[in-house]
Amino acid sequence: MAKFGFGKRGDDSGMKISSKSSLKARKAKEQFRAKTSQVVGLARVSDFRGSAKNIPWYISGPGAAASVVLVSLMAILIFSVIAWLPYSEYTESVPFAVSGHIWLLVSGVPIGLEAGQMSLFPLLLTILLFVLSHVACQLVFPRTLGSNELSDDDKKMRFVAKLTGGFALTYAAIGLLVLALSGQASWGALLRLAIVGVLLSFFSLKHAANWSIVPRVIRDLGWAVLSGIFTLLFFSCLALIAALIGGREKIATIAASLGVGGLDSVLLALTQLARLPNALIWMMSWVSGAGFSFGADSVITPAATEVGLLPALPLLGAFPDPGGTPAGFSAWLVAPVLAGAVCGYVFIRRQMKQVDCLFSAAVWGAVAGIFAGMALVVLGYLSSGDLGGVRLVDVGPRLPELATFAPALLGLGSLCASTLTASLLGVRRILPKVQVAKPTELPEESSDG
Repeated sequence: MAKFGFGKRGDDSGMKISSKSSLKARKAKEQFRAKTSQVVGLARVSDFRGSAKNIPWYISGPGAAASVVLVSLMAILIFSVIAWLPYSEYTESVPFAVSGHIWLLVSGVPIGLEAGQMSLFPLLLTILLFVLSHVACQLVFPRTLGSNELSDDDKKMRFVAKLTGGFALTYAAIGLLVLALSGQASWGALLRLAIVGVLLSFFSLKHAANWSIVPRVIRDLGWAVLSGIFTLLFFSCLALIAALIGGREKIATIAASLGVGGLDSVLLALTQLARLPNALIWMMSWVSGAGFSFGADSVITPAATEVGLLPALPLLGAFPDPGGTPAGFSAWLVAPVLAGAVCGYVFIRRQMKQVDCLFSAAVWGAVAGIFAGMALVVLGYLSSGDLGGVRLVDVGPRLPELATFAPALLGLGSLCASTLTASLLGVRRILPKVQVAKPTELPEESSDG
């Protein structure tokens, strides 16, 4: 029978029967798993992700604010406890009080002291707080109920406003508790916390909603201002590095006189690092010609340096020696002109279609440079403050002088660069074309009558 192939046909039929049985067994297993998942209540990953988008706005906004406050406070408390451990003479409440004070400073609230007030904010920690808030808002927004139904700008505006309000109110409420426990409660401090809460959340939520509230020309102006500020920041970094290298011997002497080592030296370095952005903004004011002050009788400018009594901080050893500065230091004044040139170039490149003559290019370039200078004044205000005592008030850029030098120098550089850029890109007309109205033709009088 095998010769005539009966055995082969029998094998094929057996394979078909086995395949059918295995298919039935597989289906039975799948049905059993489906019934088991229904009984036990197991959810698929897609179901879980879908349910995560059903968080109402009055929970997601306050939740994001609470998470930001909790994470920032815990990070500061860990460092405070580490710094407190070697000093057994201080009670257990000291690191908690210090953490509250530092968190309030990071949030832009001045701290009252016995000898004055501390209002020189550690901008590096404030920047990290903004980064943390941005991450929290980016995580919360797509999981909020209604975030995928924003079809127009009006819905986006209302949605972002509700989330921002919930974030800011919760941030201010938790901040009020910290203020009360720290003995710093006041209406002004509460208002500052509410404003900081709005700033921490609004721009991140607006970006997540893809909501544009400013016209194209304002956005281009903003990018031009940022390019000018970052260019000037580059020069300020070079100036700070040069000052640190030039004053390395004084820095080493001050550090040796403090006699700190181990954990104390690490804490001292972190304290100075927290205000590194402040120092960079002061150097931006210095290269702009306005200079900065460090308390009473201490003024540092490219033209001259007057130094009074200073605290024993190693970073202050980078200050020039009292008297006139070397002639080469005045060359730093070209930095704001170059920063203004970058600002004008960026703005004209982004707005080239709207530029029809060299005069309009020069005007728009000057406006961009002046706005960049005023932005530097705002940064100077944010980076200045008091360090407590009578001799350590008004620490930071000299704002009246900065408001004069920065817009003038950046505006000059931006005016020249924007005009040159427009000319190189093919603009030949100097003044805008004047359109003369054609006289209206009077109807001809008929010869009859």
